[in-house]
Amino acid sequence: MAGKAHAPLDQVLQRRGSDLLPGGVETPGLADILGGGEALAALKDRVAATVAKGRTGRPEEVAAAVAFLASEQSGYIVGANIYVDGGLNRI
Repeated sequence: MAGKAHAPLDQVLQRRGSDLLPGGVETPGLADILGGGEALAALKDRVAATVAKGRTGRPEEVAAAVAFLASEQSGYIVGANIYVDGGLNRI
C-alpha cells in the first residue's frame, strides 16, 4: 500500500513486519480504468472464476482488515502477510 493516506497503517505494519495484500477487489478506480461495461464484466467474471470465494471483493472488506490491523485486537500479530483476496493467493 502506498501514498500519504496509507502512512499510519504502513507505520503499524512496518513495526510489526507485516503486510496487507489486497487483490481481486472491485473499486471505482478499476471501473474507470476499464471503462466499465463489457470489459469490467469480463474481468469480474474472470476473478470470480479464479478465487475461492467465487466473486470479486468489496472495498469495505479491505477496510475492515485495515481497521482490524490498526486496532489493539491485532496487537500480537507480527510478521504476517494478511491476504484480502478471496483466496486468489491459495489457487
